Amino acid sequence: MTEINIPNTVKKVGGGCFAGCSKLESATINTETIGDSCFTECGKLDNVNINAKILDGWDHFRSISGKNVVFGKNVEKLGSRPFYGCNSITQVSFLGTIAEWNNIVNKNNIKSGSSITKVICTDGEINL
Repeated sequence: MTEINIPNTVKKVGGGCFAGCSKLESATINTETIGDSCFTECGKLDNVNINAKILDGWDHFRSISGKNVVFGKNVEKLGSRPFYGCNSITQVSFLGTIAEWNNIVNKNNIKSGSSITKVICTDGEINL
C-alpha cells in the first residue's frame, strides 16, 4: 500500500495502526482523532494531509520523510512530539492563521526531536 485516505466517517485511527508501513508514501487523514505513534517508522511517507481534530498522545509521525506536511484548519489539539526523529522535515503548513496555530500548539512541542524550523500559515510564517 502506497497511499491511504481515511474518510471522516472513521472516528479514530488507533495508536500504532500504520506503524512500520515501509511503502506508504501518502496519507490523508480526515478522522476526528489520531492515536499516538500512528504513522511511526513509515520512512517513505512524504505527503501528509492532517484534517483530524485531535492528535492524541505522542510521536504520531516519528521518523517519516515528510516533504509535504499540511495541517487542516480544524486541528484543535496536537499531542507531544508529533514529528520526533524527522530529520528531513524543515517546515510544515497550517491552513489557518498564526493566531489559530498558536492556540493549538506549543512552539517547542512541534519541533521537539525534529528539524522543523518553520510553520507556514495563511497569514504568514512562524519561525521556531
